[in-house]
Formats: sequence, C-alpha cells, structure tokens
Amino acid sequence: MRRILLLLPCLGLLLACNGPIGNHGGLYLRADDSPNWQKVDEGLPPGDPVTHLGRRKTLVLASTTQHGLYMNWDGLHTWLPSANGLPSTPEIVSMLSIGENCLLGTREQGIFLSKNNGSQWEPSGAGLGNTHITCLATHQQQVYCGTTRGIYLSPDRGLSWKPAWGDKWVYDFASHQDAMLAALEDGIVRSTDQGLNWKYVWQGGRVTQLVSLSGSVLAVTEENVFYQSTDAGQSWQKLTTNPPRGIINQLLFHDGKTYACMSNGLFVAGDDPAHWEQAEGLPAGPVLDILPCEAGLLVSVGL
Repeated sequence: MRRILLLLPCLGLLLACNGPIGNHGGLYLRADDSPNWQKVDEGLPPGDPVTHLGRRKTLVLASTTQHGLYMNWDGLHTWLPSANGLPSTPEIVSMLSIGENCLLGTREQGIFLSKNNGSQWEPSGAGLGNTHITCLATHQQQVYCGTTRGIYLSPDRGLSWKPAWGDKWVYDFASHQDAMLAALEDGIVRSTDQGLNWKYVWQGGRVTQLVSLSGSVLAVTEENVFYQSTDAGQSWQKLTTNPPRGIINQLLFHDGKTYACMSNGLFVAGDDPAHWEQAEGLPAGPVLDILPCEAGLLVSVGL
C-alpha cells in the first residue's frame, strides 16, 4: 500500500477518549503508547465522511464525500479547504506524494498535481489514456497509475504518463523487494523491470487488495479469501486462517502489524495474519482509511 512518513506535532491539547466512542464517525488518532483515540476533525464538514487520507511531510490531506479536499498544517488541530484548481466535489480515490509533488487520482476526472503542498492543483493528464483512476503507487522513483483499463507509468513524478500494460481493471498495487505487483479483475501481474514488462503470477478471480509485509505479500480476493507469497509475488499459497468478515476498504502493514479497514470496524493481526482482533475504542461504523505517523495512527470512521 502507498504510505510515506508523516511527522505530527504534539497533540497534548486534544482530549483523550477512554473506551468506546459515541455512535458517530470522524477522524481519530491513537498514540503508539496509548489505548485511547482522540477526535481530530475540527474544521471538517460534519456528517461528511473522510474517504481517503494522504500526506507529504507535515501536510495531511483528507478527501470528503461531498465537500472535496481538506488539508492540515497544524498537527491535526484545524482543517482547511484545499480546492484551488480542483473540480467541485471531486471523487478522489487515491493520494500520493513523491518528491515535491502531491498527486490526486479521481474516479472520473483523471489526476491532479500540486507542486506547492496543496495550495494550488492542476490537471496531470499528458499521455493518460484513461481518466477513470483506481489507484496510485510508487516504486523505484516511478509513479504507477491503475485505471479501469490498464496500468500507466510516470517517470517524472506525475508530470506525464505513458501506457504500461493491459486493458484490465486495476484494483491495487504493492511493491516488494525489486518487484511491482498489480491486483486485477482476473488475478495478479508482476513486473521486475520498472513496469516495462508484466507477467501473470496468479489467475483465479478478482483481487481487490495487496499489501507488502516484512517478509511476504498478502493478497485478498473479492470473496475475502487471503493468499500469501513469500517469494516477492512469484507464487501464491491460500491461507487457511479465518479472515475478518466484511468488506475490506484498505490494508496497511505498519510497525510489525497488519491492519484491515473493514465495513464493520478496524481489525489487527501480526506480520503473519493468522489471528485477527478488532481494535477497541473506535465508534461503531465502517473504517474507511488509515494513516501511520510518528504520533500514532490516524483513522477515518464512516457513518
């Protein structure tokens, strides 16, 4: 999954929540040494869930369902709109930071790029043959773009694009060692030459999620069947453990733990996802996205 280190200032002025939180969504942060979640969504429109989170250094971005994009510079105390150059209420499906550039992938309106930390956005569509974006990722200083009809590459941090492979629906990317993997509507493809050539390594149905663990890669099908590869995606073995039930919105591996953002809560497992437990203290509802930072974990809970 696509994640870059975020440094957050002290959050000592925020109130800690002990035990289960009320029946409402929002953004919550948990420090690494605390079991408590702190609500950190002041300035965001109430009742409008944050669907995707992203960041570049101390900049944090939050995409809402109906009110567009918001940004934060002050340690998650107050959120401000970041709409200059963006269409009204863009349906953002992926965020990415590489070098000085921030990239937004939208469901129907292509990719937007900011060179000044979200103050101004502009279209990034040169060479992009499909504006229906599904996912963005980086590997070895290249940007990979998944669409509803194939994979595109950008060698210049999102300024221009070129077709790389296929016409299949791409659901997710994961990089592991020297390999780049793409989850497709009919399996998984793999490239070890910076996206020039791709080869099927698993075919057996729609794969919706990929995540790189410390020594393996995890893949999830639309039926919530888990597969694991210990050779950087060359071969796959079906896991016999019982995964959490529900729709998986996002997978993250961070600090030796695997997190599953589910339609019925946040679930946590180890490096080898043999046993899942539900995280305590969050409000009831779907967990839409998760973002790691030095202060802990930032989680978006839907309504």
